[in-house]
Amino acid sequence: MMRTGNLLFSAVQFIFVSMVLSLGAFLIGLANAPQLRSAIASLFLEKSNLFTLLGSVFLVIGFLLLIGFYSMQRGKYLRVEMKDRKMQVDIGVVKDYVASYWKTLYPDQDTHTEVWIYPDQKIELSFQIPNLPFEEQQVVLEKIEKDLGDLLAKKLGYDREFVCNLVTK
Repeated sequence: MMRTGNLLFSAVQFIFVSMVLSLGAFLIGLANAPQLRSAIASLFLEKSNLFTLLGSVFLVIGFLLLIGFYSMQRGKYLRVEMKDRKMQVDIGVVKDYVASYWKTLYPDQDTHTEVWIYPDQKIELSFQIPNLPFEEQQVVLEKIEKDLGDLLAKKLGYDREFVCNLVTK
């Protein structure tokens, strides 16, 4: 499942690679086009306001990319409010608890666990499970829901609803 941040990063990578490849092809082609070289040279000599416009556009694009990448990479925390206290838990701690639970449930399986914490403090979990019949998947899902709900409540004080996605191999 591709998240918005991953999609943004992939799109930026694609655009950057496309621009570099296009620039390389353009420069190779420019070696065989003397009229185009002289037209480009005169453009650079005569249109100085074009540089201001291009510079401004690149600055805005760079600033937007910087903000986007910063928001993708900043830490995600679960905020837990108790009677008189508040605490923040790093997403890695939640992922470690979930992964260790998963190892107790399926010790032989190499599991891939993903954890997301949304701004409204809702947790979403994603696991890969072995290919089981549908009836067993229902039983496993109910067990996971109960066990992880108890684990998150006991260890972190998180007693809210969470989303659990199971992906079969």
